[in-house]
This record gives sequence, structure tokens and C-alpha cells, in this order.
Amino acid sequence: MNKQILLARPHPFIVSEMRPFLEQNGFSPLPIKGISELAGLVSTSFCGAIISLAVQSTIDESAEMVFEAIRK
Repeated sequence: MNKQILLARPHPFIVSEMRPFLEQNGFSPLPIKGISELAGLVSTSFCGAIISLAVQSTIDESAEMVFEAIRK
């Protein structure tokens, strides 16, 4: 089973602190740098996505916009 998880709107804390935790628990986190990267991941199978609701993120788009883009 593929345990790849998409860090779709990662807060810097998630990338620096949670990434080792996710890796230790058998997940392969894949952070993206922009919403435009989602189009290239259409054929990739993910078991989940983390979308931070924090004001600060490495992606400028809102959590709602990122969620909508993932659903498409």
C-alpha cells in the first residue's frame, strides 16, 4: 500500500517538525511549493493530504482554494 501523503498547504512547522514524525510512522510526505504543482500529480496516488489552516503557509492560496484544487 502506498503511504504517500501530500503536504498540500504546509505551514513551515509541519515541514520541519511533523515530517520526521510522518516518516517514522511509515508515511512519505511530499510537500508542494505551489498550487500549480497539483496538476502534475494527477496520476500519483496519495493516502491523504495535510492542508494547514494557519495564516502563514509556503503557498499563498487559501486552504479552501487548495482543497478545491485537490478535489479537481
